[in-house]
Parts: sequence; structure tokens; C-alpha cells
Amino acid sequence: KGKAMRGETDLDAAYRECREESGLRPTDLQLLTSFHTPGRSGKQRGMETWNAFWGRVPAETLIPFTHRVKGKGRDRGRVYHFRLVPLDAVSLHPPLNGPLPALRRARAETATVPSPVIPPKHGGAKP
Repeated sequence: KGKAMRGETDLDAAYRECREESGLRPTDLQLLTSFHTPGRSGKQRGMETWNAFWGRVPAETLIPFTHRVKGKGRDRGRVYHFRLVPLDAVSLHPPLNGPLPALRRARAETATVPSPVIPPKHGGAKP
């Protein structure tokens, strides 16, 4: 999850967010689907647009790993524990379930595309 910075495309933001929040450097990211959710804060009104991207990760990602977020944002220092799970076992907090049907279709259509890495259901924990 994350937002594009000023002057950054959605695709560039997806690559950056993957690096920052997981340490992964995916390749071949493609926009899979977009979906809308109600604004989540009192300052935001209306709908937010979320984009789900699909890409490839290195084979060694099959081994569970931990990543500590670096950088300047409020997530700095947050620790995430990752592991690959079967896509059918994934359950996200609604409204973030939006991309799951598209991910499942893409997985069924492309047997060579690895399942995505999904962070813990409620995010990471601060150290």
C-alpha cells in the first residue's frame, strides 16, 4: 500500500513502495485492476482509488523473510514478516479485498506467475 509522490507515476510508485515496505524488487509490474473505497480519514471525502499491480519476485522469496522499513515516513522502523501463501488462503480486511478476484483470475491464466507476497493481515509491528 502507498501513495504516489508528486510527479511520480502509479507504476513508479508501485516499484518504490515494494522496495520500501518489503525490500522486494519485483520485475514486470503491470496494473491488474483498480477499485474504489470510501475515504478513510475525516479529512478525505468521497472515494479513494486503489491500484493493484501484479509482478514477479525472485525465487528466493519462497523462503519466509523479515523486512524493517527504512526511509523517512511514519512506517520507518516498522517490521514486516513475509511468507508466500496460496492465493485462495488470502483474506484481507474489506475494502482491500477489491483486487483478490483479479489476482485469482491472473493466477489461473498464468501458471508461471508466482503468487504475490502478502504482508500480515494487520500490517507490521513497530520494534
